[in-house]
Amino acid sequence: MKVAIYARVSSDRQAEKELSIPAQVKDIQQCCHNKGWIITQEFIEKGKSVKTDNRPEFQRMIAMAKRTSKNF
Repeated sequence: MKVAIYARVSSDRQAEKELSIPAQVKDIQQCCHNKGWIITQEFIEKGKSVKTDNRPEFQRMIAMAKRTSKNF
């Protein structure tokens, strides 16, 4: 299965802890590897709150999913 992944932090404090983007991506990559999934795209959002969906990378991911789903 081909998948896209999304990682986000909303604050510098989160980025400095175990919730850093590299830590999230590593965990997601490991999970995908264990399931035999192929990561085709990574969407990385730095310093954006989850309180709104007005996040550039999130919107790019949603647009890509909509385009891709039309092919099925």
